Amino acid sequence: NNIFSHTDDSAIEYVRVSPDEIVEFAAYYGADPRVHWWALRVIRQALLTPLPGGWREVVDRHGQEYYYHEQLDQSTRTHPVDSYYRPRITNAINQGPQPEDSAWMVFVSRGGAFVYHN
Repeated sequence: NNIFSHTDDSAIEYVRVSPDEIVEFAAYYGADPRVHWWALRVIRQALLTPLPGGWREVVDRHGQEYYYHEQLDQSTRTHPVDSYYRPRITNAINQGPQPEDSAWMVFVSRGGAFVYHN
């Protein structure tokens, strides 16, 4: 029962993600999409992964977001699947382009136009 089984590319292929979102999220993981373009596939998967069951996003009294799991009585400032994706993104950056990284990806510009990246 892999909680990440829903994150395969076919399930998230047509979700609208802006270039700005990708750049911001890539920076969070230490990647520059202009330099580490081959890591965009796994960065996009991380960006689109929903919270695992039982987790919810909460805002504290200072307006800062965090994640809380009521049943476990646990809270964290990092997305609960960050520990799953961070090593995969780091490995992708370090390994360089792989054959599966040459597939086209679709993004949406601020104006709503589709932008394709290969």
